[in-house]
Amino acid sequence: MPRARAESQMRLLAEMHGRIYGSPELQKRIKQFTTWPEFFEKTLSFGMKEASSRGFLAAESVIPARLYARFDEIWPATMASIATHDKVAHTLQHGDVHLKNWYVAGTGEMGLGDWQCCGRGHWARDVAYAVSSALQPEDRRAWEQELLKLYLEKMHAAGGPKVSFDAGWLAYRQQLVTALTWWTVTLTPPEGLPDMQPRDTTLEFIRRLALAMEDLARESREHPTRAV
Repeated sequence: MPRARAESQMRLLAEMHGRIYGSPELQKRIKQFTTWPEFFEKTLSFGMKEASSRGFLAAESVIPARLYARFDEIWPATMASIATHDKVAHTLQHGDVHLKNWYVAGTGEMGLGDWQCCGRGHWARDVAYAVSSALQPEDRRAWEQELLKLYLEKMHAAGGPKVSFDAGWLAYRQQLVTALTWWTVTLTPPEGLPDMQPRDTTLEFIRRLALAMEDLARESREHPTRAV
């Protein structure tokens, strides 16, 4: 995934999110969609908590040991991440922006398909999920702060709020855990849920997301003023 395409992802998300944040008419239109907390609440009825927790434990081979040892904290952190969406202004979020839902358009810019998980929520879930799933960890480590700065600049230019880097960085970090949950449940789906992805794909996305969480947990230890 070259940097130019990662930047294209940020521009597309920023324009979509920003236009909706800044338009009273579009704000009215998105009321027809459930919020991200409401959407996630529905997943609990088919066993999201149990299946995603089981998937986390089954993915030990690709999860950093320090993060794996914090298993008991994962579900509470997931619920805390979701709860942040009840306290902020909403845009339309795609909700499932993993790499396999993107395509390269004829212009060379990135396009985004599969909107079945879209709903109202905070911009940071889409951004954190897109960056952490699309990029190899070494590229994410090198580019993610600059990609976030690009996103924040373009989102504000499109009509969205002006967000400082530190506030954006905190929101970005807080949303990673629900992206991980989306893939641990895919690894060990509950009864009645289809086997949605090849196992090697699922483990690779878990690896990327878990490494992102571990890297940013380390960053918070080294820079405690930015701790969650």
